[in-house]
Amino acid sequence: MFPDATREPSCYDAGSGNGVASDLRTRGWAEEALAAYEQAIRLGPNNARAYYNHYNQGTVLQAIGQFNEALAAYERAIRLNPNDADAYYNQGNVHQELGRLGEAEQAFRKARALRSQS
Repeated sequence: MFPDATREPSCYDAGSGNGVASDLRTRGWAEEALAAYEQAIRLGPNNARAYYNHYNQGTVLQAIGQFNEALAAYERAIRLNPNDADAYYNQGNVHQELGRLGEAEQAFRKARALRSQS
């Protein structure tokens, strides 16, 4: 059922696409989840849910070891919501995985600063 939704654009719009993708991710279907996030992003690049689509896409990419792609997804999420500490924190974790300790520290500092403001 869910994989069909990722191939059929009329099954959902940009907002509900995030829900479909999240369900796929929860079930462990990473590739299908990535396709659903891509579909949701295409359908609504400026949709209010676009931040979540990019952020969640980053978490899936990070989980399957596609670190450079995860960084790009987190960067897109940060452009849409520059005050979200979680995106910076995850970005720091990815930089750490890649051995980029300076960038990791910078991202962690930004996440900490944002969390202290909230």
